Amino acid sequence: MEEARYKFLERMTYEALPGGGFRIYYDEQEGTETVKHINEQTGEETTDSYTVYSYRAVVVSALERTEIIVALIRDTYSSDDELAIQRQKDDKPGDYNAYNAYVEKCKAIAKSVLEGETLETVKALKIADLGIFDASDAVNLFYVGGQPMWLSPDRRSNLKNACEALQSAGRETVPFEGVIIPVGNALQMLSDIENYAAECSIVTATHRAAIEAKRSINTVRSYDFTTGYPEEKLHF
Repeated sequence: MEEARYKFLERMTYEALPGGGFRIYYDEQEGTETVKHINEQTGEETTDSYTVYSYRAVVVSALERTEIIVALIRDTYSSDDELAIQRQKDDKPGDYNAYNAYVEKCKAIAKSVLEGETLETVKALKIADLGIFDASDAVNLFYVGGQPMWLSPDRRSNLKNACEALQSAGRETVPFEGVIIPVGNALQMLSDIENYAAECSIVTATHRAAIEAKRSINTVRSYDFTTGYPEEKLHF
């Protein structure tokens, strides 16, 4: 189901509500809308185009950092979601990383609300969005037998150590994420995954440095951090 969004002709951060409290706007999307006008006398049709900004929103009782952050988190993750993510952080590192990246974005939004829109706060939000992208399946993904998966750095290290120990003990095959494969193949796969992850980390660090180096709000907003990552995912 499509989420409800508020639309404005100007950028919004928050607004005071008539009955008390504040509506915090976030997840900005910029678009264009056109309005057609017909001259009643001539019948001539003209079209005007407008830049519009749409947002998701949460309501808080006060402009207080913790309340804003919690409201934003709860708009996407329930307390049960958080518990499940914490319990399964080793089995589902992608979900765990995505949650933590989203929390950082909520902190950046709260900073923007409380301190106003400045070059620093716009950079903080762009870097937070970069973190969310970096933690997503758009980056953290490989396939084993057609099944998508990802391994955290700790999981990769533990598997590598286990494979090397079994290889030293003379074992020829090992279980790798539910599949029995030759131990040499498992070690090569882990090496390939590690190299892929390292390449992605370099790209992310490069984007972060580029954002930090920007000197205007508009250049930060327009910066595209989705480029430069490996185009082909690993398939085993």
